[in-house]
This record gives sequence, C-alpha cells and structure tokens, in this order.
Amino acid sequence: MRSHVIARIDLDNDRLEPDLEYLAMVPRLEEEYDEFASGYWKNLSLANSSGNADDSAYRDIVGSAITTDHGRNTPYLTNLVETVFDRDRVKMVRARNLIDAIVVPHRDFVDLEQDNDTSIFADRSTYRTDVEPDIRARRPFTDDHKERLLSLSSVIDRRNFKDILFLLSKVHYDYEVSAEHVYPWLSQICRSSGDELLAAKSDMLAGYMIDARALTERFSINGWAS
Repeated sequence: MRSHVIARIDLDNDRLEPDLEYLAMVPRLEEEYDEFASGYWKNLSLANSSGNADDSAYRDIVGSAITTDHGRNTPYLTNLVETVFDRDRVKMVRARNLIDAIVVPHRDFVDLEQDNDTSIFADRSTYRTDVEPDIRARRPFTDDHKERLLSLSSVIDRRNFKDILFLLSKVHYDYEVSAEHVYPWLSQICRSSGDELLAAKSDMLAGYMIDARALTERFSINGWAS
C-alpha cells in the first residue's frame, strides 16, 4: 500500500468553527462502510454522486460530485475543496468524525497514478512532497510482542474474530511496526487455531481490504457460511 503526504493545507479556524458546529449537530446515520470501523464514527456527505445528503456510498461517476445540503451548510469547507482541488475531478467529499473508534488498514477505491499526484490540485502551490507525517512517539516492537500477539490463536473463534482484527489494527499506533503486518498476523493466528473456516475468512478479508475490489463489492466480517 503506497501512501504518503502530498499536501499541507492551512486552515482558517475562525471560518472552520461554524462549519464544525453545524456538522456536530447533524444526527449520525447508518454508515455505508461499517465493515472498516469499530466504535463511533460519523461520515457526512458534503458532495456525492446524487446530491442527497443521506447518501454515503462512493460511486465512480462521469463528471464531478454534486454539493449536498451539508456542503451548502459548510461554506468554508466547500470553498476549500473548490479552490484547492480540481473540482471537475472530485467524486465525493465527506466530513468524518471518529470518537473512540478505529478504522482497519485498507486500500481505498481511488489510487493516484504514481508520480502523478499533482493532477488532483487546482492550486499546485499546495502540493508538497517534503511534508513529514505527524507520528507520535511509539514504543519498540519486539519478537516477544509478536509472539504474544500470535498466541491469540489459542482464544480466537468466530465470535471474537472481529475483536481480534481490530486489536491487531491498533498495534501500530503504539509500537514501531507497520500496519501492513495486520493481515499476515491475522492469517497466522487463524491457521494456528486449527479452524479452517477462520483461516479462509482471514484470507478473503485480506484480499478485500488490500487488493483491488469493485465499487459494489462488500464483505461481511460478522457473517459466517459453513
């Protein structure tokens, strides 16, 4: 998964504040992509394929996204998108709030062509490749830590599969280890458990999360077909 910082946008906090106050008042709707997250998270569509504020599905459309009521009620954020990015290429704009929540590592639908990051910007001065990500200090990750994680094979089952997936997804926040290890760890844990259905599920999950997938393709973490 190739990802890196490609821009730094300076925000006007005075103009941003009323937009955030409005978004905080909007009730949370059922999330279209709940398979990616655990905990409380809220995605609000500022622009999408239908122009319907309650539509949270991403679709690859001809032309650009239509501003929703949420977008019209957040004028600063909408203006920011329209001035910084090439608006003709924007397919969706979402405001996301995660509270005591986590999103598992995954590859999004849209990948930029390598060495063509600048194509999404209207204001090319925003493009910055020298910006280092803000990563908090993390503890060293040792072989002992890895072995303790892999020992979850003794407790994993179909009822706690999702819990262990999200536990593994948190490790790289606290320890100096890449998020790319989440699915190999999960696969090894499931195989060591002796449950063939768990092992198959972990492989299918990894393919869905990090390989190319169709826009309409979905995956149920909680569903089990024997």
